[in-house]
Amino acid sequence: GVPAVQQGVPPAGVAAAGASAEQPPLVVPGIVVGRPVDIMNGPAPQSLASLYALGTVGELIEEEITVLNYRASLMIFASIDLLATILHVVLAVVRITETPGRLRNYSDLLWVVFIAGPICGFIGARKLQRNLVVVYFAFCVVKTAYQLAWAVIVLQLWHVITALVQVWVTKIVSTFWRALHRIPPERCQQLLAQKAQVTMMCW
Repeated sequence: GVPAVQQGVPPAGVAAAGASAEQPPLVVPGIVVGRPVDIMNGPAPQSLASLYALGTVGELIEEEITVLNYRASLMIFASIDLLATILHVVLAVVRITETPGRLRNYSDLLWVVFIAGPICGFIGARKLQRNLVVVYFAFCVVKTAYQLAWAVIVLQLWHVITALVQVWVTKIVSTFWRALHRIPPERCQQLLAQKAQVTMMCW
């Protein structure tokens, strides 16, 4: 009769014949002789974006927590920065109009350019758009360098305090952008939809 076949065990006589011929023993087609196939042991995703695409990331990671905690702070600082920049431009216009023609200094009007920075920062933080946030970060770096240089030149307490505040804001923007840069755009949209409870960070 036909010998009984067990899973993972070659038929009797075949193993011995195969071994004597120094060839691997034959196995019955359709019979599993190795370990069971485990779908979790397949190729591991090579990036965080792949994990998000597979839906295997359920809890918030460190970068996501950082982004959510600093998001509200960045929106507030960007709004204050925008108002302060507009006020600076308005005062510059007033000084120019009150100064005789040949003595007018139009250099302060260059601050109009800095209005674009906080606008990009506010929108970028609100919608988690990394490109807009990096634009604001670039504006903050330029503005910080200018205010530090001016504080060293004039050596007045008010300008020193303003420069230090600008350094502080730039540090917050940098922290936010570095964390946001590591999160895929698709995951950013999920974070906005989840509306998780966060703790506002200001340092």
